[in-house]
Amino acid sequence: MLTDRDTLFRFGAYGLPDNVKSAACVGGDDYTWQQWIDDVIEWRQSVADWKHQVERNCNFSDGDLDWASLFTCPDYSRIGCLNDDAIRHRMDSLNCSITFCEDGHYQCNTILRKIYREQSDMYKRLNAIYKDELIQCQPRTCPEHTTETKPRTEFIITTATPIITTEEATATELDKRTEPVTAASSSTISFFTATASEDESTARHLVYADEFDGTSLNSDKWRIDVWPEAFNNELQYYTDRTQNIKVEDGHLTIKPIAENYGGKSYTSGRINSKFAWTYGRVDVRAKLPVGYGLWPAIWMLPRDSVYGEWPGSGEIDICEARGEYSDHIASTMHYGNAPCCDQHYFESSGDLRISGSIGEYHVYSLDWTPTALVYRLDGIPYYTQNLDRVISSTYSEKGQPFDQHFHLILNVAVGGHYVNDPTPQTSWNYSDAEMWVDYVRVYELGDISELLCAPKADADYTAVCSGALWTCGGDNTFANVSSQCTSELLDCCLNTTKCSLSRVKELATNVFTSYDVQVNNTDACHFGGSAERQYVLVDGYAPLPQCLIKDDASANDICGAMGWACGPDNVYADVREQCNSASDVTSCCSTDPNSCDQLRLRVGAGSVFQAYYDAIPSSSSCDFGGVVHLQGISQPLESQDGYGA
Repeated sequence: MLTDRDTLFRFGAYGLPDNVKSAACVGGDDYTWQQWIDDVIEWRQSVADWKHQVERNCNFSDGDLDWASLFTCPDYSRIGCLNDDAIRHRMDSLNCSITFCEDGHYQCNTILRKIYREQSDMYKRLNAIYKDELIQCQPRTCPEHTTETKPRTEFIITTATPIITTEEATATELDKRTEPVTAASSSTISFFTATASEDESTARHLVYADEFDGTSLNSDKWRIDVWPEAFNNELQYYTDRTQNIKVEDGHLTIKPIAENYGGKSYTSGRINSKFAWTYGRVDVRAKLPVGYGLWPAIWMLPRDSVYGEWPGSGEIDICEARGEYSDHIASTMHYGNAPCCDQHYFESSGDLRISGSIGEYHVYSLDWTPTALVYRLDGIPYYTQNLDRVISSTYSEKGQPFDQHFHLILNVAVGGHYVNDPTPQTSWNYSDAEMWVDYVRVYELGDISELLCAPKADADYTAVCSGALWTCGGDNTFANVSSQCTSELLDCCLNTTKCSLSRVKELATNVFTSYDVQVNNTDACHFGGSAERQYVLVDGYAPLPQCLIKDDASANDICGAMGWACGPDNVYADVREQCNSASDVTSCCSTDPNSCDQLRLRVGAGSVFQAYYDAIPSSSSCDFGGVVHLQGISQPLESQDGYGA
């Protein structure tokens, strides 16, 4: 904890701007709150612009770099290297001849992660200055900074970061499927409070959190839905009463009750976060209700309906469960254009058995990047959804509609399409039938991922290995990637049945990234179109479901299925790229399937079948007359009751 003013003003090598320094002890009307915010925002934008230029224009290799050297410039001592003159100077001279590139040597992505972390610390401390110093100080004097046992840290979020707070939207903007009456009035939320500023176990910085340590729900963070109507044939009336929603003993409780209320036979609770974000990680440590007819959900909806009413703008169900099955969960995303054309699509893990019980505490997590949704249970990834594609004809760009700001929803429904309805004779045991939430924590994308050159989600085995083998071969005279070209990678690529596609992609990422960093131009991360720069999760992914050719499938059957997929009768999924890449296989099939090289046949046809499934992810898309089968998620999911305390 910072203990004095001088320490507060020392942020590594660069320090605070002079006008921000003076603000901390001026007080009164000499320096207004808004001016202080404007200065911080301007400074942050300068840092962001400079960081962007480093990423694009400066090439680093492995080695050591003094962090201070990035920001210490004697000619620009006012705020280190970050005033306007310094920014222009850096923009003009950014190349690998400048001092810190030449003498320091460090990978760009490592520098960017350091910049982010230092910025994050800076803002936390700046806000601490305001909250703990400015409002208390006399002109030109500052009191001693007192240490709290559990510091509460304010965060400023600006448009320079994808994580935002926002003016509370109306109910219809937040949830196009509902028209609830809000229990709290609308308010502009420019700042929010998180009781933990850093997760010390992982050294990750929180950008939003609620530990539910108070005696009531924090209305600055949550909106309670008061909602007499229900969708999905649900039976409950959502209220704002403490009988249904309360905070006590360090956790949130949402309690469904069998009672006559407002013409309904059941009441329950539902809350929406006033915080919305794009990309990053959310962790929810929760104990879900066990009881017949109960439908708990931890899920997300878009803040704005950029792509139209539900489901056009998307929905992400991090975890849904059926109270009558205490060892099952499911994760799903929804999209489409139902109001227009009855086109509601969803992709789901399906019901997954877990090794523990939903009635005990678990951490339900979503890692969200521009290219994937990765669901985790107690830290272990179990399901990945590919966003590196145009997911339906409703949308025009990859990642849509999951490229907008979403907010979090916690609720317990009673009855409905997803579960069996309770009857008047149904009884629930409390507290087993309650949802308890110990905490909600959200982390920045840059804290859980690295920007690397990696194979695209739809890149097949042949394409990935083709790029890797070229890079590791004699024709590559542009970059030294010998340390990344491991014997495992070469064995996998020379024996295509030896390794999984996910493992080959992991190994190839090391090769592609090293090449990209060294060559450092716009085409360095291409590799025949099989790779791109993307955020890669530090904690890994769950393997994507694979559509595999059965061992006993005959050459005639494989060729027949491939002929249909590559022919005019397939109007459902665009697999032309894979068919063209396997033109030698289709040619062989048209002559005599049994004369085809069996390994090449399976690899070429397999890439077509996988691409078809990726375009239409459902079990029926991986059948082709029984030639292929879907290798899905291994069950039961590994979990640990009581995890995350």
